[in-house]
Amino acid sequence: MNGENVGKALLSDGKTHVPLRVLANALGIPLRWDNAKKVAYLNNRKLQSVQLVEGVAYVQLRPITESYGAEVSWDSKNRIAGLKTKGEK
Repeated sequence: MNGENVGKALLSDGKTHVPLRVLANALGIPLRWDNAKKVAYLNNRKLQSVQLVEGVAYVQLRPITESYGAEVSWDSKNRIAGLKTKGEK
């Protein structure tokens, strides 16, 4: 994200999923997790699709980042997803 390696993503059905907390931090967006309901709120908006994998919440990368004005790229040869936030080159 923004040229920094922030870890591994999950690939499922041709879609890239990333840890929600990492994505929220990269976008500078507040995140709240309701553990009792297993529901995540990003910028006070309830997320509809969150996958829990070994205690980590994952979300689909492209729809969330694009809704916050970031750009996603995919390097199919190296299987690397890239994210550039507003103002990054």
